This record gives sequence, structure tokens and C-alpha cells, in this order.
Amino acid sequence: MSDLPVYQFSASVTAVNPRRNAHGTDTDVGYTVASGNGTSYFGRLPAGTPLGVVAATGLARPCGKSTVNGALIGATTIVVDEAENFFIGDEVSFYDAATGALIATKTLTGVDKTAKTVTFTGAITVGDGDPVYLTGGAGVCVGVLLSEVNTFNKDLGPVGGYTNVACTVGWHGSFWGAKLVGGNALIKADLPAARFF
Repeated sequence: MSDLPVYQFSASVTAVNPRRNAHGTDTDVGYTVASGNGTSYFGRLPAGTPLGVVAATGLARPCGKSTVNGALIGATTIVVDEAENFFIGDEVSFYDAATGALIATKTLTGVDKTAKTVTFTGAITVGDGDPVYLTGGAGVCVGVLLSEVNTFNKDLGPVGGYTNVACTVGWHGSFWGAKLVGGNALIKADLPAARFF
């Protein structure tokens, strides 16, 4: 129970529409019900997923925001503290923690959510603790998903039946910090009206 009022808003998350044949059979074996390791799709997003908003579309998505875990010179694969909210195809920017200067902006070609690594082309040098943010607005957390969302059209209805999925997002109130998916101090700092315990 919270002693703070809980404020919520509605948002939409982009859904994927796996290819199907005329009989409605799923012909894209790359899609599974769960958000997989190193995927380019969101799958089922659990409650507690921090969300950002893509400026170009106004749609919500998992807020990718983390820090580098260990200094590296000339690397194309980097260990981050949280990889849960990064996906293949994401454009991310690496910043110098000491100066705030942009190190590089890269498009992710691989994400390993178990090993907590992100991969891209073109080597860069990073320091331990350097921030890594999604570009395009979704690197700023606007709230926390309050209930699970399924972004698979094949589970939601007929082909072409959906282009996005409605969800409810909380931005003010008390939240279990341990339930924050890929949560960290950077994400929590984006939500000054929220309290994590």
C-alpha cells in the first residue's frame, strides 16, 4: 500500500505481425511467445517494464538505458549492466561518464540478454560506468508497465488486425524496485515522482 497517490496514463506499444499463409498458419518460425535472447521484437512484456516513447511514432517501447560494465578498447561487443530492454536494430548512444561527451552512436546487430552484451559494427573505446541510451526519445523512462502486455498479433487476432497494443503505465506512486525489469539508477532518476522500495 502506498501513501502516495498513484497516477497512470494509457499508451500503445508497437506489435509485430508474423507472416502467415492463406490458412492462417504461422510461417515465421523466428517468432516465439516469449521475448527471446537477442531478438528484434518485444514479445510478452512483463509488468515492471520501464517504458520510453519513440518521438517519431509516439508509441511506447521498453526503455533501453544502462551502463557499461568494464572498460574496453577497440570493442564491438560490450558488456552492460542491464540488457533486458535492448533489441537488435536499436540505435544507441554511448557517453563518457566523466565528461558527458558523446563517444559514438551505433545500431545493435546482436543482443545477448543472458551474457548482458550488445554487439555492433565499428570498434569503439568505452570506460566502466559509461552510460548507454536508446536514441529517438525511448532512452528516457516515462513510466512503468503496470500489467503484462503481449505484442504478438498472431496471439491477439487475425493478420492485420492490430498495429499496436494498449497498455497502462504508472509514473507516480510506489513501486517494487526488484520488479523493475532492467531497472537501474538511471531509469529511476527519470521518474522523480515515483518511489522504489
